[in-house]
Amino acid sequence: MSNKDLIRIGELSKRAGVSVRALRYYEEIGLLHPAARTESGYRLYDEQALYLLSTIKRMKLLGLSLDAVMELRGLYEDQGNCTSVRQRFLAMLDEQVRRIDEQVGELLELRRDLLVYSEHCRERAGEPEELEERCQSTLKSHRIVPKEGAMQDADQGDRSWWPHQVSVLRG
Repeated sequence: MSNKDLIRIGELSKRAGVSVRALRYYEEIGLLHPAARTESGYRLYDEQALYLLSTIKRMKLLGLSLDAVMELRGLYEDQGNCTSVRQRFLAMLDEQVRRIDEQVGELLELRRDLLVYSEHCRERAGEPEELEERCQSTLKSHRIVPKEGAMQDADQGDRSWWPHQVSVLRG
């Protein structure tokens, strides 16, 4: 392939819909390799780079990581056939489906909790003046604190700690 058929990194970025910064990162981690360089050091890429970037984008849309892309590419380079790559890819997809099912379960649980709390608040609302009085009274007479360990869970990204993991202490 002659250099006339190759494109620079900026053109690759436009055609692939990937930032130049991402392309340089992909090169840095060994995922993308320029087909050639000009005498002045500009990176030049071929159609294979466009295909690879299209594949990366599809895999990211499926929720797979760059590590997964690199693993599959390395497997292909080591094995030289698509059978082992296909088997590993299917296992990755199955794992992603399992994770999504788990997330859906957690979201359904959160939805149930929201509906329960919402209904509870609606039942206890009363008239605006009565609600304000109850609110002020509650704030003055109660300290609401998380149960032991709940805040550590919240700090680690688990936002499901409230309100089922709180204790109300009468003051």
